[in-house]
Amino acid sequence: MIGRPIGVFDSGVGGLNITIELMNNFPNEYFYYLGDLKNCPYGNKTKSQIIQYTKNAVEFFIKNNAKIIIIACNTATAAALDIVKNNYDIPILGVIKSGVKDASIISKTKRILILGTNFTIKSKIYENELKKIDESMIIYSKACQPFVDFIENKEYINKNKLNKILFDELEETKKLDFDTIILGCTHFKILKNAIENYYGGNKKIIFSGDGLISEIKDILKIDTMNNKNFFNNSKSKIFVTKENNNFKNIASDILHKNLEINKIDL
Repeated sequence: MIGRPIGVFDSGVGGLNITIELMNNFPNEYFYYLGDLKNCPYGNKTKSQIIQYTKNAVEFFIKNNAKIIIIACNTATAAALDIVKNNYDIPILGVIKSGVKDASIISKTKRILILGTNFTIKSKIYENELKKIDESMIIYSKACQPFVDFIENKEYINKNKLNKILFDELEETKKLDFDTIILGCTHFKILKNAIENYYGGNKKIIFSGDGLISEIKDILKIDTMNNKNFFNNSKSKIFVTKENNNFKNIASDILHKNLEINKIDL
């Protein structure tokens, strides 16, 4: 008997950075990944649009018998997580609180820089969550929306273009006093090493999705949720709302394998 999949959702390739960690940590599970390429990027969309895209994704996973849904998108988490959690009877996880928790522990100076999309930064969700932990924290925020298209188009393989966009987006932040950076967009993990090098290697960098592993383990402790058969992720599939060769290439690079990619309409 085939168990039920875990659904992972993002606007584009960013959530694959979380998916590969889940595959490595949960070899008995299999995953359905949904990339909403038709509407990517979400960072410049309205809240009502992002909520609708997220509902569409959740309903897709429910129709496909998912047992857990992960919104592997900071923008969608900021705009829609609370709404979909209250409207659907299935465990739904976002990516923000785990990043906040890790940063609050790791930062020694309690001075933190958030890098995210326009929507995530404007929402102040990271700032609000960090202040709940410690009101004395100093939080800086920088919207780096151009990073998303830059990554989706795989332009980061060009060193000159990479250096230019890092300078354009981050140079002003070098004047700020912080010791920790939260990558508040799952896309940004692809640039993690480049960002770390840009700051001279002396900033701690938190990826917002890393803390999901323990949350999922807690859910899977329920006997009926845990797949007993050893699938080795062989049943995993990718679904996209628009075909894109760059997506296929980046997915292969991140996952170190070629999963079946299916075009769907939502």
